[in-house]
Amino acid sequence: MRGVPPKQDEERDDVMLEKKVPGSLRLGLSSLCILAYFAQNLAAAGLGPLLPDLASRVTTDVASLAVLVPLFNAGSAVGSALAGRLLDRLERRCGCSTAGLPRASLALVASLLLGIAICHGLAGIASNWYGVVGLVAAQGLFDGASRTGSSWLMLRLHPAETVGPFMQAMHLASGIGRFVAGVV
Repeated sequence: MRGVPPKQDEERDDVMLEKKVPGSLRLGLSSLCILAYFAQNLAAAGLGPLLPDLASRVTTDVASLAVLVPLFNAGSAVGSALAGRLLDRLERRCGCSTAGLPRASLALVASLLLGIAICHGLAGIASNWYGVVGLVAAQGLFDGASRTGSSWLMLRLHPAETVGPFMQAMHLASGIGRFVAGVV
């Protein structure tokens, strides 16, 4: 229903999944979101070491491939905005009290991670400059959408008082993923 304002917080207690998802499943879903953040940053940071090889494959210099990093970030911003809009609409239409919503959001995050892996793999073997640019932009789009989906799911799984450590763990995994990509 267009034009209907969102419900106030006191009316939206059915939105929180912590009342409907058992503790062990909640912990498992949270762990998967944390691993998703690790994987996203491992793939994102892997773009830098790939640049010299890409430059030789597409017969250009590394400086001309410098556009890939801001392009990835722009794709990530667009993907985040689109996923936020999609998840808000999904929440309004279905409501989080629906039993399948945690599975649906987790399936969304998993499919986006698969999209990141496919784009990263194809960008590594692409031989056309425009193909590399398109794949990196798509990888950024998938990256932003999966980050938003993981954060959204984490915020719905845990009450506001206890979500902090889980969000911090996601961002710690993000930093570890970037670090590991630089070392490897």
